[in-house]
Amino acid sequence: NAEEALDRRLAETTTQGKLLREIAELFELAEPPQRIEVYDNSHIQGSFAIGAMIVAGKEGFDKKEYRLFTIKDQPQNIGGGDDYAMLREVLIRRLNRLKSEPYRLPDLMIIDGGTGHMNIAQQVLEKFSLNIPFVCMSKGIDRNSGREQFQRPNQEIFTLDKNLPVMKYLQILRDEAHNFAIKNHRKKRSKAIK
Repeated sequence: NAEEALDRRLAETTTQGKLLREIAELFELAEPPQRIEVYDNSHIQGSFAIGAMIVAGKEGFDKKEYRLFTIKDQPQNIGGGDDYAMLREVLIRRLNRLKSEPYRLPDLMIIDGGTGHMNIAQQVLEKFSLNIPFVCMSKGIDRNSGREQFQRPNQEIFTLDKNLPVMKYLQILRDEAHNFAIKNHRKKRSKAIK
């Protein structure tokens, strides 16, 4: 059993390393990322807003590094919700924290969103004078999974073949952040209802 578990673990680590090398090549990183942070928000028209950050690296998901951000600056129950303002708040709070935790500097940030989200991320990183590589990942045409589009500053929007392992891995990362955000948004909403 121990030998089988070790073989399985070694195979997973090898696969993970290969995917991280492909991500480095895809997003023009100097080396495979050791720490990838993925961001998403969850709310119902601005109510019970939660920002979520998940972390992945060479060992897979690092759940002890996951963080939740209760959105503080979002007016409640205004019949909408400013997703850009939420992202701005989450990134500002995250990067402020980075000052006291420089060892948690991400090698790559992935943000669930499109052009507007990319502009917000770029503004916040410039404000902090940080040059952290980031990419925005949106659902693409008809919001179909498998047609995700990737946007980076001063780059053309592109997509990948949905059958590529690196595309599937990026979808898994995005879905993990999405599910983490939704799960905690529902907890917050349920607690408020009770």
